[in-house]
Amino acid sequence: MQMEMMERRRHKRVPVQFWVSLSHPLLGVVTGQVHEMSHGGLSLSLDDDVSLFTMMELDARLHGEGWDESMPPLPVQVVRVQNREVAMK
Repeated sequence: MQMEMMERRRHKRVPVQFWVSLSHPLLGVVTGQVHEMSHGGLSLSLDDDVSLFTMMELDARLHGEGWDESMPPLPVQVVRVQNREVAMK
């Protein structure tokens, strides 16, 4: 008998086709592809191997059709890293 996992997310995730540029004083600019966004955060794949770690704070600027490019960078914090897959809030 297969048990279903209980959904614990507080915010509905929406698939998107944006890319992100992440700025950090020591790393410079890191880019990646955003897969999903929610009111609480986003999940993305980094374009290159970069050593991000949980609790790390960066500034994220989203790019792509339908996103207002004049918006200021968003402060984000890394909550999960698995290879190039990263979750941020």
